[in-house]
Amino acid sequence: MTIIQNNFDKLYTIASDYDMPIAVDDKMVIPTRNLGVIPGHPLNPTATETIFIPQCYLVFQGVKTSIRELWHYVAEPAESGHFRTVESSISIVDGPFPDIGEPVQSFLIEGVMLVPHAWVSWDIESVSFYLELDSTNQPNLIEKDLIQVN
Repeated sequence: MTIIQNNFDKLYTIASDYDMPIAVDDKMVIPTRNLGVIPGHPLNPTATETIFIPQCYLVFQGVKTSIRELWHYVAEPAESGHFRTVESSISIVDGPFPDIGEPVQSFLIEGVMLVPHAWVSWDIESVSFYLELDSTNQPNLIEKDLIQVN
C-alpha cells in the first residue's frame, strides 16, 4: 500500500468517478477511479502533463461534515457526448460524525458518483487527507500503472 499525505491541491477531480463512501467513526474513505494528479504531485514525474490514476482511495480523517450535491443527467441525444440535467439537484449529508475538537480544512471534489449515477460536487470538512493506492501500485511500478494524457 502506498500513502501520499496532503498534496490535495495537486489533484484534478473533475474527471473522477466515485463509489459510495465508507465511513467509520470520524474516518471516510472514497473509492475513486480516474483521479488526476497534476505536475508537482509526488506521483506525477512530468513537468506539464496531468496523469490519471486508474484506481485509488481518497481518505479523510477527523471528518466534521460531508455534503454531496448531486445532479442526475442524461445524454441528449443518446451517445452524443452532450448532457443535460434531468431534475433539480439533491443534497446528501453523510454522517453523523463524532465531534472533532481539532481545526478542520475544507476539501472540495467534483466528478461523477457511480451510485446513484450523477454529477457531484462534494464538500468535506476534515482534519486531514491522504491518498491511498492499493498494493499493486508499488512506488517503483507506479509510472507503468498510470495513464498519461496531454
